[in-house]
Amino acid sequence: MLNFDLAETKAGKELINMGLIEGLEKGEKKGEKKGRLQKARELLIWSYEEKWGEPPEYITKAVRNLSENHKLNELFKIVLKTNNKDSFERSVIQAAENV
Repeated sequence: MLNFDLAETKAGKELINMGLIEGLEKGEKKGEKKGRLQKARELLIWSYEEKWGEPPEYITKAVRNLSENHKLNELFKIVLKTNNKDSFERSVIQAAENV
């Protein structure tokens, strides 16, 4: 059996560097995704404010708990199309319950 530390070899160091780079890339992608989701949440809350005024806390909380882009997109379409605040709020609550 060979007695050496793989991390001390050139190949071992290259593997470690590849893993670090891959980890950094994954972290950047995850950060970008979180940033886009946060921006979508803020835009949805802003749209509510522009249309109906300050949203109740339960709506703000429900929107901030959403983590699926397609749900935020659907809610954004609803807030643009509807003039019924209660209907929109029900849609937000329903989307948040299905998280």
